[in-house]
Amino acid sequence: PVLTKAGKVAKRQPLPHKDSPAHFYEAQCIHYGLHPYKTKEAAKKHLLDAFDPATQRIEVPAHIKKLEEELKEEYKKAEDLSKKKREDEKQRALELAKQQRQKKNQADEVIFKEFEAAGIVISKGEVPGIKTGSRGVRMNDDQLRKELDALSEGKFREM
Repeated sequence: PVLTKAGKVAKRQPLPHKDSPAHFYEAQCIHYGLHPYKTKEAAKKHLLDAFDPATQRIEVPAHIKKLEEELKEEYKKAEDLSKKKREDEKQRALELAKQQRQKKNQADEVIFKEFEAAGIVISKGEVPGIKTGSRGVRMNDDQLRKELDALSEGKFREM
């Protein structure tokens, strides 16, 4: 049993070791190139017989090692392809966002030029003669457009 620092038996003890099920031992036999035994006792016995006490391990057959290397290479290729695809998608999204910003800025420039031609000077978000919100807060371009649309034609020409 596990003891506390004071030397008393701890209230919480680790779970006792549970032996693995038969299919685990069968899979281990297949992995190490042994005959797959269906019963737990037979498979466990043959695995222990294959164990080399000098090296503290069981030797994995060459064809299993080769298969493992092939699977690792296949995984690495798939991972690289996936990573490249994600980077391409990210790049496309950035380019699309840049194009959308450019279109919006071009549309804003057209509107600003039209106002300049009419004699109205707009400095990005501010128009003289229009209130800037209920608390003096600056308006964004959408709010500014709404305010301009709400103006009467006479007030608009007065500006």
